[in-house]
Amino acid sequence: MKCRNCGKEILDDEVFCDSCKNDLRRISSREDVSELVDLIEEQEANNLDDTKELYNIDDINNTNNTNNLEDTSKENLNRVTKYENVNKKKNKKIYIIIGIILAIIIIVVVLLLLKKNDNKDSNDEQRVDIINYEKVLNDYGKSLEQTIKDYVTSNTTVPTWQEASELNKYDKHDVICNIHTIYKDGSIYLSSCSIDGIDVKNSYGVLKEEKKEGSKITVYKYIYDEFYTYSDKKGTDGQEVGTVTCESETCSYVTAYDKYALIEDEEQYYLYNYESDTLEFGPFELYDNYAYATDLLSHQNKLYGIYYIENKKKNIYNVVTGKTLKNIKGTLVTDDLNYEPSLMYKYDYVIFKNNGKYEFVNLKTGNVSYKIDNTINAFIEDAQNKIVYMTCYDTKGKNFVIYNSNGKLLFDGEKFNKMIVGNGNLIVATQTAYRVYDSKLRLKTSSKTYDKILELYDEFIVIIKDNKLSLVDISDNLLTTFDLEWDSDKYSFDYILSGPNTYDGKNVFSAVLVNYDIPDGVNGHVLYYYYVPTTKETGVVESSVVSYPGVVY
Repeated sequence: MKCRNCGKEILDDEVFCDSCKNDLRRISSREDVSELVDLIEEQEANNLDDTKELYNIDDINNTNNTNNLEDTSKENLNRVTKYENVNKKKNKKIYIIIGIILAIIIIVVVLLLLKKNDNKDSNDEQRVDIINYEKVLNDYGKSLEQTIKDYVTSNTTVPTWQEASELNKYDKHDVICNIHTIYKDGSIYLSSCSIDGIDVKNSYGVLKEEKKEGSKITVYKYIYDEFYTYSDKKGTDGQEVGTVTCESETCSYVTAYDKYALIEDEEQYYLYNYESDTLEFGPFELYDNYAYATDLLSHQNKLYGIYYIENKKKNIYNVVTGKTLKNIKGTLVTDDLNYEPSLMYKYDYVIFKNNGKYEFVNLKTGNVSYKIDNTINAFIEDAQNKIVYMTCYDTKGKNFVIYNSNGKLLFDGEKFNKMIVGNGNLIVATQTAYRVYDSKLRLKTSSKTYDKILELYDEFIVIIKDNKLSLVDISDNLLTTFDLEWDSDKYSFDYILSGPNTYDGKNVFSAVLVNYDIPDGVNGHVLYYYYVPTTKETGVVESSVVSYPGVVY
């Protein structure tokens, strides 16, 4: 095999001969090739002309060697140049391929961006359409409600859907709603609608579930002198004051107070405001269904609270404040409904008996404000109807005690045998004397000492003076002395039958004695000693029949 460079015979597996290999090693860069080309051109420029003389063989040989080197270098240069051209062509192809790939990528990206913009424009256009449809439906609904309002004003009734649709003057778009409701208050609900033939998902108004009306109960007020009562029965002199619309047909009237009616339905109770026909409170279960009057805290036909049971727990709903006090301990004190609910209304207190003590519970806080050990007899109010003290009965000592409105024991714990409250005064008595206080506990009268204080009344005190039955006023003035020697073994003073009453058409005060002697088997012998305040006349009426207050035989 010949060398591809110089044509010398070489081994079969070789490409270049050793000489050419060395030459190629020397030509290792374009810089070398460039220097070699410059050298050859310089040699060619300085070469001897054809007329130059060669003086010896060495010069000829040198010349030949130089020519050979030049030829070899030129050939090597041509080969390197050829390689460079091949590499340039390869690089050019690579650049072309890379450019094509980049162009494809750019085109794909541009197409994706264009598609995204198209989707965005489409969504924007769709959103604009929804907003427009919603506005159209709102305009249509408002126009329809105005039409209904005008119809109700003229006809006092709500129109049908067909009537309202025909009267509606909205004509900007063709609106059709398959679901439509006109409520009693004139409002509407529209859904499943189409606008100009295009179905829309929008709706108009609020879907309401109207309360089904049950039975109606009319409340009537009856006035007798200064008193008045309520009933659901219409009489000849009844005045209609309100109506209750129940949720069922089985509800029934129980009782009523100022603007409130108690309604029962299947053992559940409801409190309605019959003036506005609205449910105030309920359902609830009363503590005692058979004695509901003790569970409804009222005073002079005014309702202040409801004592009820929920989950076996005792609670009170305050009608005045609208708040509820839950899980109350003890038993509600309702012995005197003329006072206890009044206390609740005026001071937000309610009284419970718990572990033998009377606890004053504040309905606003639920806390026990104070406790007293004795049974409450009465609450004393001043001229401004403010409670200033309480009278209580001491069950242990069988005497009366007095507390102020904050539960403090007055008079340093002094106890009394008798006590009465009347005309803004507090009258207390021991066995032999009495005292009178005003509503601010200022002492007005301190009496003399008598043989015995029999009984206290608003304006009169019955006494035994010098062993005679006598009568004095609250200023400790002696009014009269009856002609009777007092004998406690023979007579008994009847405090129930005694007091203001009438006799012979006159207003009198009677001191009634029951004689223990029973002649001829008659059931008692009664002596009515009377006193006429206007004339100071006195007298006595005997009877064999025990009478009732207000009647003298």
